[in-house]
Amino acid sequence: MTCANGDAAAVGEVISFSIPSGAGTLSASTAETTGGVATVTYTAPSSVPQDGIALIAAESADGQIYTAISITLTGLETIDIQPRPALIEIAEGSPDPASIDVKGTGGQSTSLITFDVKDSRGNHVTDGYRIDFYIDSSPNGGEDILPTSALTTDGQVSTILRSGFKSGPVGIKAVYHHDTNISTTTCQVAINAGPPVGEEFGIFAEYVNMSGLYDANLEDVISVNAGDIYGNAIPDKTSISFKTYNTGGFFEPGSAATLNGLASNNLHSSGTYLQPLEGFVSVTGETNNGGRTTHVTCLAVTPATTNVIYAGTDGGGVYKSTDSGATWTNISRSSTIQGQNWLDPYVNDIDVDPDDPNVVYAATGYLGRGNVYRSLDGGNTWNSDNTEEWNGVLSTEAVVLTVLCDDNSDYVWVGTEGLGAMYATDGKDFRTSGIGHGRTVLDIVKVPGASGAFAVLYAATRTGVFKSTDGGQTWAELGSFSGDYINCLALHPLSNGTTDIIYAGTEAAGVWVSMDSGGTWAAWNSGMGKGLSATTPVADPANKGNGVMSEVTVGDDTLSESWTVTCTAAAAEGGTFSVVGSVSREQPNATEGTPYTSNNSMVSFTISDGTSDFEVNDSFRFTTTRDTAGTIKDLLVDDGNDRLYAITCFWGPLEPHAVGNLYVHGLNADGWMTAGAWEEANSGLPEFDPPDADDTTLFAQHVMAPDIAGSPNALYIGGEGINLYKATTGLTSGSPIWNESKTGLTNLIMARMPILFSGRCHMTITQERRESDVTYTVYIQDENGNPPIAGSAFKVTKTDVKAVVLQDVVYPDVVTYPGTWRDPSDPGTNNPYIIRTGVARTNEETPVTVEFVFTPTCGASAPGCSGSLQAVQFEY
Repeated sequence: MTCANGDAAAVGEVISFSIPSGAGTLSASTAETTGGVATVTYTAPSSVPQDGIALIAAESADGQIYTAISITLTGLETIDIQPRPALIEIAEGSPDPASIDVKGTGGQSTSLITFDVKDSRGNHVTDGYRIDFYIDSSPNGGEDILPTSALTTDGQVSTILRSGFKSGPVGIKAVYHHDTNISTTTCQVAINAGPPVGEEFGIFAEYVNMSGLYDANLEDVISVNAGDIYGNAIPDKTSISFKTYNTGGFFEPGSAATLNGLASNNLHSSGTYLQPLEGFVSVTGETNNGGRTTHVTCLAVTPATTNVIYAGTDGGGVYKSTDSGATWTNISRSSTIQGQNWLDPYVNDIDVDPDDPNVVYAATGYLGRGNVYRSLDGGNTWNSDNTEEWNGVLSTEAVVLTVLCDDNSDYVWVGTEGLGAMYATDGKDFRTSGIGHGRTVLDIVKVPGASGAFAVLYAATRTGVFKSTDGGQTWAELGSFSGDYINCLALHPLSNGTTDIIYAGTEAAGVWVSMDSGGTWAAWNSGMGKGLSATTPVADPANKGNGVMSEVTVGDDTLSESWTVTCTAAAAEGGTFSVVGSVSREQPNATEGTPYTSNNSMVSFTISDGTSDFEVNDSFRFTTTRDTAGTIKDLLVDDGNDRLYAITCFWGPLEPHAVGNLYVHGLNADGWMTAGAWEEANSGLPEFDPPDADDTTLFAQHVMAPDIAGSPNALYIGGEGINLYKATTGLTSGSPIWNESKTGLTNLIMARMPILFSGRCHMTITQERRESDVTYTVYIQDENGNPPIAGSAFKVTKTDVKAVVLQDVVYPDVVTYPGTWRDPSDPGTNNPYIIRTGVARTNEETPVTVEFVFTPTCGASAPGCSGSLQAVQFEY
């Protein structure tokens, strides 16, 4: 400290020292000058302050003189550098749960998947490392994961899998964002079976015949087996209802939950007080899970009164509308009209007799059984108003796929799966025709004009088109073409039996047209089909860059093929990529950060850079799918507006569900196709999962019908999702506007079978003797002409010199059997035992005896008791 003249300050001047907190310490806050100098000692802090500086200030006692010095501080510190991820493992207890249910079935449809992220020493990594997730394998049912990436917290990351519409295993992988070589083994989550479908909804009984007509409170176990579309057991705890609809007996408790695809309930007999008609009880198992599995399979509009419409379903029976489709009522189950409860609920086709609007036929069945049911009262009952007719006018071991009623005669034709075509001249007694065993007939159409034995018919089979000119008695195969697996046929009204215009819808080859009664055919498919979907792009695990590729959108010209997008020129925060399709071959290059569209707009996407730049040969792969529109479900001719409509259906291996479309094509006055291509006619038809979901594809449709054949004022269309739509506008231009018309239609699924409540059985024998030969006619039946219960026995023994057994029967568990005459008014049900034997004596002194013994099963529990022992002996 100096004076103004430069001399040292006097001894004893006080100087104050200061330093910021944390910047160190001073030995004293003040010091006195000696020789102009005041001294304190500074000690550095134990740790360097944030700014790394210690500012020491000094000032005189009066505050007039001030100075400061800045000291830069340095030091040593230990930094713990955490190791990067080296290993990703599935965490203990993950996935949670390990199996989930298909979307929309009401069960849990999400699973939490957690991964442990560890370093090279096996320790959990610190927070903040990015891990990406992707689905490695799946049933392609629309499954997804959210989020698709996460930062580590306490050494773990998690994502959630959401199920789609298919069952099967799903594999999820986790990958370190900055080094894709570090990934987990695939985490497997099982997606359980989906909702029940009519094709896998069956019913069976412990006993089909028990003595419930006489014995009260016998218990018969009735079970329902329920599977999804792939034949897998539906999720446990699905509720199944059991009902008799007052046809006899009762269920207790009336409902049950499935376990491993099965649900059971107890049917109790009601004894003599509540006797079922002719001894038969109709038992029905039902479920309605709110899903989309029931389909409208067929439509029939009553010709005379077009406001009456029938809709058949694959498991829900038949619905009827009396107000042109505005509302619908199920006419396949009723607690007050017993005749409704005999119809098999799996309905393949319906037709209304053009000569009598009250006569309706339903073709039913699936797999190895089929029936044709007839209603004489507009669908109120399905047993021809005959209590004896509980299994239809036709019962076969083959599915009945189609039914057609003649006009101006009682002829009815049906097509079956495996038994060919059959016909009845009186509407009920069916016989086989020229398309016999081994053939499957999917559709039958009739040329306008001649009827009965002179009707000209065409039949669609899996091996081509057949023609009959004698009412279905004989058939001839017509000209073939590539892919002639025929699903459906339509005729132009100008067809006259000599020169017929035929439109054929195939299983995989689209629409074919013949102008010469099937002699030659031409494919007509231009304009059908379009690009449908693309899989999520997957980065090659060897990629050096960690950028991403957006979801891919497809265009109308998209094909089914595999695509590879490869970096051909690297650049900082950029790059150029080749785009190559396995069918479409090389496309224009794509540039990182710029929206890309290929030739013909087949694929569009954007590639985005990541924290690590792309390098040459980094690549992505994805697959696109085209709806080929090759499967034609139905065809409809609108002659009044010169239009042909075609319903298409497609379900590719990478699609979560079937999708559909409706196309229209112009017709010339002669029925030939106009120039040009098919056009879509789907305005207003329902999307699968709108409005916010990604899936805006159309529900698959199955069937169309006009209100007036040939010149409609309204069109109806029905199909999957129990959807039914109606169009009354846009028909003249071939651009129908579709509106929902399904109030009353439900996803009800039923399975049904008859159970016989038999009574006490009696044996009656008549004999007819001609010299030494005797013919016995034997009936062993209850009061309704029904057979004894299982285990009952019938034995006939003739004794001359020695005993000879002429008949030895142990009854199985059946509802019909020899020795009965179920309907005395119907000779076709007369089926007695016929036993013939000679009764001439071998030894004149020894008589010949013939003894008939009926030994019924008799117990206190089901199947019950068929009466008492009966024996009758004849001596000659």
